[in-house]
Amino acid sequence: MTRYCINGTFLSEKRTGIFRFAEEIIKALDSLVGDNLDIVLIVPKHTLIPFSLKNIRILEYGFLKGIPWEQTFFAFYALIHRRIPINLCNVTPLLVPRGYSVIHDISYKVNPQYFSHWYGLLSRKWHCLNYWIITHFARHIFTVSGYSKKEIEKIYKTKPSQTTVIPNGWQHMLYVEPANDDVFSKYQLEKNNYFLSLSTIAPNKNLGWVLQTAKNNPHQNFAIAGSLNPTRFGSNLNLNELRNVKFLGYISDNEFVSLAKNSKAFIFPSFYEGFGLPPLEAMAVGAKVIVSNIEVLKDIFEDSAHYIEPHITNTNLNDILSKDVSSPSNTLKKFNWIESARKMKECFRT
Repeated sequence: MTRYCINGTFLSEKRTGIFRFAEEIIKALDSLVGDNLDIVLIVPKHTLIPFSLKNIRILEYGFLKGIPWEQTFFAFYALIHRRIPINLCNVTPLLVPRGYSVIHDISYKVNPQYFSHWYGLLSRKWHCLNYWIITHFARHIFTVSGYSKKEIEKIYKTKPSQTTVIPNGWQHMLYVEPANDDVFSKYQLEKNNYFLSLSTIAPNKNLGWVLQTAKNNPHQNFAIAGSLNPTRFGSNLNLNELRNVKFLGYISDNEFVSLAKNSKAFIFPSFYEGFGLPPLEAMAVGAKVIVSNIEVLKDIFEDSAHYIEPHITNTNLNDILSKDVSSPSNTLKKFNWIESARKMKECFRT
């Protein structure tokens, strides 16, 4: 029997969309693991696990966290116990590159202009090294969209058979209870009278589109949730000059559900994405979604979303929302965590 170990370093860090993918894939895999698969989830000591598993064992191993942990203790565990590593978040332990790895996108490689600040430059060098190692040594590569698969094959000259697409899902939103109405007074928002965005200050997220659109539409209200730390990207965006924009910071899943379903629409104006999970989550809870007309988002949402040109901000949002779109079910039925985990499992050697 082939034995595997999942790199659980992400569980000791703040959740992002990529980490959401990792958590949900692990839970879905757990429901599919039978007697022919031996998988253990390895995490740093004192890691709080926000879910329970029935078939995949969880083991705390070694100290440290983040990159130092996965490059040492996780790698040592895989080597000592002769287990094949499964890496779900763009990075592989360099000592054990012959595992299964997920590359969500290769933005660090194809968009160097987004990473000119010192933090971005360091992160870009690290991720580009991992892209190269994974595409040259991994047993198999996974990615989250057909668009990312094409980019990986184009840039790294991999064969189509080397990479399998396992998309994100949305079913985790079915288990999130909406926050009560106190959330609207907490953030000083009026139901059905604001546009919601979930963003960071990373250049590819195109936060400037929302700010400029808010400036051009002073009669409309905008709420932006997420981390807006400019020290990571050297942003010169002025985040405090618009009275019709509220910055919410990190919000809980419960708050997201309430705020999304009671918004005029959820706005996602990215220049570049590997998939685009937040608008899928918003759509799953009943929100209208407005996304940029980039290739990957058009592939995912097809006729179920409203589209904007991410370089043009003199946009009338009411006009956009007045156009008919297809039922969200047309998009939602395409994506399922269990089906993605099943495709991943089929690639494992048993």
